Amino acid sequence: MMYKPSQLKVLKQQQRRMLQQAGLEKEYRKLQRKIKKEMQGAETYIYKDITPSSLGEFVFVLTIIREDDILAQVQGMDLEDLLETTEEWINE
Repeated sequence: MMYKPSQLKVLKQQQRRMLQQAGLEKEYRKLQRKIKKEMQGAETYIYKDITPSSLGEFVFVLTIIREDDILAQVQGMDLEDLLETTEEWINE
């Protein structure tokens, strides 16, 4: 799946707004650096969506992309849960 640069820009803007509201910018930057190091320059994007496994509820999704490939998607009920789940996944 390929994202257009304009879509990625919008995702980054929404992501920043969500992280600022939750007060989790510092934790996210730390996780982002770790992902970039572990996955050879992969980029991360957070957005809010309804997924089939969320049974109609909104969840936060973190997508890890390198070049035009989606390497992983992690989801959580709130931003804090999402960052913790991603951290645990990276550490495994």
